[in-house]
Amino acid sequence: MQQHDLRLIPIVAHYQKDDWPLMSVKRTFFQTELLLKLEQFELKTLWTKTDWLLLLGSIAKGNWLSFECVRQIKRYQQRYLIEFTNELIAAAIIRTQDELIYLNQYPVWFQSEFEKNEQIKNVP
Repeated sequence: MQQHDLRLIPIVAHYQKDDWPLMSVKRTFFQTELLLKLEQFELKTLWTKTDWLLLLGSIAKGNWLSFECVRQIKRYQQRYLIEFTNELIAAAIIRTQDELIYLNQYPVWFQSEFEKNEQIKNVP
């Protein structure tokens, strides 16, 4: 909808860890969906930490798998949202100030597969 090529998603959208699945979609797709959602907000939009997690939760809603045998599944879901929040902070897409989170910059999509491949070579 926003005229991006899915192959050229920002590095931060790629889920690179081994983990048991929490979602019915691949995490990379969810993370890409979140980045697209962020592009709809104005830069410097502010959220409290609670509102931020509610925003992420609302985007993830319907994608979570349910495991009746896993106690406190919400804790695992929350941990994942916090982990991705930390990745967005590390990528400078969002920043924290006091108890607030704000949109610092829009995610930068790659212009070509060559550019992306060159960048991937430098990822630890």
